[in-house]
Amino acid sequence: MTQTYPTIRQGSTGPTVTFLQRNLITLGYGSILAPSGADGIFGSKTNQAVRDLQAKHSLVVDGIVGEKTWAKILSLVPSTDILVNTIQATVQPVPSATAPKPPEPSLPSSPMPPSVQVEDTRVAPDKSNGLLLGTAILVGFWLMVKPNKKRRK
Repeated sequence: MTQTYPTIRQGSTGPTVTFLQRNLITLGYGSILAPSGADGIFGSKTNQAVRDLQAKHSLVVDGIVGEKTWAKILSLVPSTDILVNTIQATVQPVPSATAPKPPEPSLPSSPMPPSVQVEDTRVAPDKSNGLLLGTAILVGFWLMVKPNKKRRK
């Protein structure tokens, strides 16, 4: 199964950037990213680390992490490190049967349309309602199967 990764660049933020930064640290670019490390912000230090990697591996040196740069990074990082970096970036377990997938990036706010806020309106169930329903079911069942004390003659 081919895994696709989003294109990210300076100004991007979020778990995908953290995923990129953790992989850059694994590849030895941690000193460029210091002291911030994997902070989820694609700033000038992350841009420099990406450009250095691109130059070292004969890629177009533009600081943009697109398909070819992702492919090179992921070919250099051991798969176990990619999995660990994904988990650390998302703080969620990744199913072992599938390739790790970084979360969607947050790009710079200016070219993006305004975001929509969605509120969770679900109400937690009241435990007493479940007890009442269970009791009602049991009483109804008992009334259906109880022996009739009056015998017909």
